[in-house]
Amino acid sequence: MQTKLNRQIKCGIFLLLLVLISGVCRADEINIDFISKLGGGITEDAISGNYAYLGQGQDIVVMDITNNTNPTKVTAITTDGLVKDIVISGTTAYVADNTGGFLIFDLTDPSSPNLIGKFSDPGNVMGVTVSDTYAYLSCASEGLYIVDITNPSLSMTRTGRYDTTGDAQGVDVSGDYAYVADGSNLTVINVGTPASPTFADNLSTTGAIDVTVAGNYTYIACGAAGLAIADISTPTSLTSASTLDTAGYTQNIAVAANLCFIADGLNGLVVVNVTEPQFPSLESTHAITGYSYNVVVADDIAYVASGYSGFTIVDVSDPASVGDVGSYDGSGYARDVTFSNDKAYVAYGHGGLLTVDVANPSSPEIQSRFTTTSFCSGVTTSDNYVYLAAAEGGLIVFDASVLSPLTGLSPLVSDREEIGDYAYDVAVSGNHAYVAANATGLVIFDATSKTSIRRVGTYNTNGRSEDVAVSDNYAYVADGLNGLVIVDVSTPASPTIAGSYDTPGHAYGITVAGNYAYVADGSTGLLIFNITDVSAPELISTYDTAGSAITVAVQGDYSFVADDTRGVAVLNISNVSSVTHAGDFNTAGTSYGVAVSGNDAYVADHNNGLVILRLQPEVVNESVGVYNNEGTWVLWSETFDYPEEVGFGCANTQPIVGDWDGDGIREVGIYNTAGNNFLIRNETNEAGYDLLGLGWTGATPVVGDWNGDGAEEVGVYDNAGTWALWNTTTNSADSVDIAGFGWANTRPVVGDWDGDNITELGIYNTAGNNFVIQGTFGPQVIGLGWSGVTPVVGDWNGNGTEEVGVYDNAGNWALWDQGTNSAIVTVFGWVNTRPVVGDWNGDNTTELGIYNTAGDNFLVQTDSGYDVIGLGWAGVTPVVGAWA
Repeated sequence: MQTKLNRQIKCGIFLLLLVLISGVCRADEINIDFISKLGGGITEDAISGNYAYLGQGQDIVVMDITNNTNPTKVTAITTDGLVKDIVISGTTAYVADNTGGFLIFDLTDPSSPNLIGKFSDPGNVMGVTVSDTYAYLSCASEGLYIVDITNPSLSMTRTGRYDTTGDAQGVDVSGDYAYVADGSNLTVINVGTPASPTFADNLSTTGAIDVTVAGNYTYIACGAAGLAIADISTPTSLTSASTLDTAGYTQNIAVAANLCFIADGLNGLVVVNVTEPQFPSLESTHAITGYSYNVVVADDIAYVASGYSGFTIVDVSDPASVGDVGSYDGSGYARDVTFSNDKAYVAYGHGGLLTVDVANPSSPEIQSRFTTTSFCSGVTTSDNYVYLAAAEGGLIVFDASVLSPLTGLSPLVSDREEIGDYAYDVAVSGNHAYVAANATGLVIFDATSKTSIRRVGTYNTNGRSEDVAVSDNYAYVADGLNGLVIVDVSTPASPTIAGSYDTPGHAYGITVAGNYAYVADGSTGLLIFNITDVSAPELISTYDTAGSAITVAVQGDYSFVADDTRGVAVLNISNVSSVTHAGDFNTAGTSYGVAVSGNDAYVADHNNGLVILRLQPEVVNESVGVYNNEGTWVLWSETFDYPEEVGFGCANTQPIVGDWDGDGIREVGIYNTAGNNFLIRNETNEAGYDLLGLGWTGATPVVGDWNGDGAEEVGVYDNAGTWALWNTTTNSADSVDIAGFGWANTRPVVGDWDGDNITELGIYNTAGNNFVIQGTFGPQVIGLGWSGVTPVVGDWNGNGTEEVGVYDNAGNWALWDQGTNSAIVTVFGWVNTRPVVGDWNGDNTTELGIYNTAGDNFLVQTDSGYDVIGLGWAGVTPVVGAWA
């Protein structure tokens, strides 16, 4: 037991609405969690019966191909890495997941693949094949790994390993030999004793990306060098049989009968006759939109993973004349993203422009698509319009209020001719659009009339303009190797140079906030300039990120850098002269663009599509506090082991606490029973609080994250089945969300019952001694409780979902366990104590506690027993929160 300092608390009664006695520190470090992803290029496929399993970024997408002319999506599983290879055997899928390791899924129900095995030892798993009871993994610089798959588990270990001399990209096995495409050669390894693999032979090739064994020959995908065939009739003495230049970039080969089907990059699908392997002959070449990465052949049908264009199904019954049968449209490669009104607008390269509904960030949905013939690399919004930089396609403007599910956003105008070069990106200010147009420089359009935009000015920046930001009368251009160029656009028809700075790296991206310009300068990292004097921008800070800084966004005290292959870097810029690292998240793809709104970051992750991340400050342990219902709070600080006194409220008010701004720290608030309204603390508001007109006589206040945006909101329950939940989108009492859930004489409980980061409703039925909570498929009844108990809510097992519980105010707790559908009964406390629950130690598990009204103190659970916190006085209400 540990007894914390018991101090005499002298409590004043504050009649002022807000008197701040002690400051609350803000966490500097940002925790970043993966929420969801959407789209990306399809680079891998495997076929089993009526189902295709596609690798789309870090997703395994299951497709029903019963009707080849119209394949339909069944489900998708998100993995940790980029899906590089999939092998199906029976009802089991074996997946090479790059940095995510080696995964095994049970496919008994294709609509619900179940992860049953994982091997995480190697750094990068690029390819997989299965033979008997072993999986053989090509692991890049780590060589060949062998894993026993007899009894899959989530903590499998390797059986054997052979460190090849090159970069192991692909592998196939025949008999006692593994054939590894090892970058610059084909390496043969004797795996007759899996625990002790040994070298057998190798054959030098011009590149080796993948390998397929058929009979006495291996067929090697050699990239730009095309197809290489090796005679392996004697595995310890390889000989080259032949080569064939396919005209594309050979990625993968499938062999069926005497034919090779080659996924040949931009060259599409190539069919080669190998009846005589020493003399391969071209049968046909079939153009496929996109980039052919992988091919599988079954029953005269070739299934091609075609990169940004998706998944293409080809009839190959006549090898000399193949033709498309059906396709599944992939989203393309995400190059840039912007956010507006619960929608993410994504420039998807050759995939065009996607409008994605992200009102629920956990489940983004494509709302519309606009397909272009050119490459889309930049996008921004202004008012109700979307501006798309579409390379040779120029600047395209859309009315975002006009949505058509079939054709996507309706373009108002496309100015292709007047760009002059390649439209990289676009910024909008007032009635003008500013385009970073590569070698042309900065091109300015009058967009007063969206249906007839016209070019009014051009400025040659002397570099290659790749991004632009506009503030006041100046355009700030990221000009490639030419650095930062500042252009005076006060007269759009006659732009002039204002200032410049030759940055040490490659200026890819730029944003402006206040008196500072933030430049993503490639390998140099993030540069910050003081632009008070635009004629002489002053470099005041440089931060070298782990990757190559491509674009940058700024929100509050933080900058968010799209850092190429290293994901997203978050930097604390509260002191621009001394930038510090605040957090990072290494996405599975290549981060080219980032937009931030509230607690969510939207990342254009190239081949991995759109990635949504949740930003949370470093975990702050929860602690206790008290409120005297007249305006005085005393909150126990875990950081300083000391009580902090805060004045907020007035007489006859009830305490509420919530994370109103989504920063991971709970702020105080009150429910005013006399005025039927809430006051919640808001330090960014001049008054120091927000007044929310919501409530009625007899209502019970509640707090929850009703929309999953990371910030909590207030609500009320009338104890008779009617809820009114504050809507932060409308911020109007006239537009509160009214919900019916419950009946008379029930008490409200709220919690994240399903772990989706959205708070759902529930009630405790005092008459029936049970709970009813909102479930995915309707109300769920939980038989738990007895007369006189107090309901509680917490994540008792740390699995990310909250459960209900009860306390009898005499030391006895019953906590519901969703896993066993039963109650866990425990004892903590004694008679005449009130329950408090919280994550006291920051382990994401809710622990128990009590407030002792007789002793005016708290007892909270610890690993070693309990802590006593001397805090309280007669008549106060206990509260719990992460204060600082």
